[in-house]
Amino acid sequence: MNTIIYKLGGSSQCFIGYKNLIEILNKNNNNIIVISAIKGVTNNLINFIKTKDLNYINEVEKINNFIYETITTQPYEVYINSLYYLKQLCINFINGSNVENEIIGYGEILSSIIFSVFLTVNNIDHELLYAYNHVYSNLFNEFYIKQFKFINNKNIYVIQGFIASTESNEKILLGRGGSDTTGALLAQNLKAKYYEVWTDVDGIYTCDPKIYNFAKIIPEIDYELCQELSAMGAKVMHPLSIRPCQITNIPIYIRNTFTKNIGTIICKPFFSKIKHNILCFTIQKNVTVFKIKSLNMWNSCGFITQIFKEFSDRNVDVNIVATSQFSVSTTTFEENYNKLFEIKKALSNKFNVSIISNCFILSYISNNIHDKLNKINLTQFNPEIIHFSDNNLSISIVLKDITSIYNLLYYI
Repeated sequence: MNTIIYKLGGSSQCFIGYKNLIEILNKNNNNIIVISAIKGVTNNLINFIKTKDLNYINEVEKINNFIYETITTQPYEVYINSLYYLKQLCINFINGSNVENEIIGYGEILSSIIFSVFLTVNNIDHELLYAYNHVYSNLFNEFYIKQFKFINNKNIYVIQGFIASTESNEKILLGRGGSDTTGALLAQNLKAKYYEVWTDVDGIYTCDPKIYNFAKIIPEIDYELCQELSAMGAKVMHPLSIRPCQITNIPIYIRNTFTKNIGTIICKPFFSKIKHNILCFTIQKNVTVFKIKSLNMWNSCGFITQIFKEFSDRNVDVNIVATSQFSVSTTTFEENYNKLFEIKKALSNKFNVSIISNCFILSYISNNIHDKLNKINLTQFNPEIIHFSDNNLSISIVLKDITSIYNLLYYI
């Protein structure tokens, strides 16, 4: 049998989403459905961890009960027990237990149980699995599938995304885009026929369709370009969740839960006979630029390590990096200004350091970026940084003035 992997995103967790999914499940395949937490649940769980305020847990119960009550009025014991267990976890946390990861990942447990109840109510035979028994991380923080097998010859299997275990059975999280990654890992491990991501949009766009009315659907995009687009701030699949399917050439379909449309296929280049000429752009806000200069950088060793150790020691992200013989410029999305000024103070002992706040990053992403932009004199827009990717897929221009971004968009 072939295997098909489906992932239901947070906004797809509803009666219509469940109904539309089961209508297209292929009876001749093993169908594995990866479940995210219902929209809004994970944020409330994180807020509880930060505050220990049980009102956030009450909100989690309210959100899940709303979906549950659209499915059935019957009090299924498995769901009632799951809510009770979450409350016990939270009380244990308040009393000092180290269960943060289990609490934050519990949204996926609740939503997978709700979907399992939906299947039961509709007399659909299935098996509910628990990701802690199948998705693992090794000492290098690499995630992989372990001990996965089809049990009881079922046609439909339900499993949570986002959550996993270490090899010593400690409960951990996959991070941003974790449910997408769970689905991709399963697709890779089981050599799936394809992987479908169900969401609330029609596919991947050339720019944000909520802001720009000229945004267009990209019908087909290769893995590497999609990773680049995501890394530059587009709200598509996380780059790490694309890689497992890329390794095994498994196509990823982006499907709108509510229209059943497949808008974008992520696949190897020229999966179809159509060559799509793609040009996308993203705009990232609230960027801080560090400009670090010293004549002593010239022909010296180790200064890069000295610089970025200060960022690493304070757990501050680094994005774009540009260098010359006498300077290093870099960007960060860190919002804690105390951390930023600590870095500046530490680096100022050896370098001339300046910080520029509230900048924007305009990124263009294309399958041949140099050909698209070689006719524009970018320096006329007074950029803080111009950065070409070494894979010839993107160029990022860091600008202080939003007007310059609008002018650049006009030229393109």
